[in-house]
Amino acid sequence: MTNKLTGVKKRILSALLAVVSVVTMLPAISASAAENYDGGWAMMNAARTVYSSSSLSTSIGSVSKGEGITVLSSSGSTYYIEYSTSNGAKRGYVSGGVATDCLGYTCVAKVNTTTNLYYGIDTLSFDKAGTVYSGEYVAVIAANAPWAYVEYNTNSGRKRGYMELSKLTTYNQPSWMPNLYDNQGNNRMIPITSTMTVRSGPSEEYPSIGSVNANDAYVGCFYKQSSDTPGYVYAFIRYENTSTGLIKSGFILYPDFNF
Repeated sequence: MTNKLTGVKKRILSALLAVVSVVTMLPAISASAAENYDGGWAMMNAARTVYSSSSLSTSIGSVSKGEGITVLSSSGSTYYIEYSTSNGAKRGYVSGGVATDCLGYTCVAKVNTTTNLYYGIDTLSFDKAGTVYSGEYVAVIAANAPWAYVEYNTNSGRKRGYMELSKLTTYNQPSWMPNLYDNQGNNRMIPITSTMTVRSGPSEEYPSIGSVNANDAYVGCFYKQSSDTPGYVYAFIRYENTSTGLIKSGFILYPDFNF
């Protein structure tokens, strides 16, 4: 694995050194007025019951603390959300429990062309992450044209990947959005001291997509998401899929050494 990983490291680091850390202004692809979702990506900071209507009278499910959701719209402390279930995407209303920090610089988007998603912005070097289908809705977390980094619903939970921005119709897209993680320029090799689960998003509520091994080092970004484990954060990393030789990306629970 060491020889393969060395090649992967070189490819990753070459790509990372070629970009500049900026926050990017993006051209908006406006959605029709018939659908006017003004939310974006959010994470639940408390477990909540999901209801069928804004009257919050009929329960249809639940969401957990740390679960990623797409906020479609909100009124006061009531949020109209889309979330993942074992039967696919589901919509409903929750009262509170939503961390709203990211809503102002993320957005909702509708997939207008069925397309594959990848774990990075080079489709030759990065593994396929999944597929989104025409008519589905995603949350756009970050973007640098022509790429968008999105979170989408699957039967096994919320997952993330990179796709072409032009294949999305956005709703109330902010003029400024966060930079793609691999364009942030703040990257380094980080050591792994034990086998760690890699998750599709930054909490234990996201599904496992693989693992990384002890006594190896992987490219980690400065992107960090706090966790409920004292002294640890969820760090975004890139690593090799040994079965394909291609690169994957995801999140590991990592000691917060201010890397």
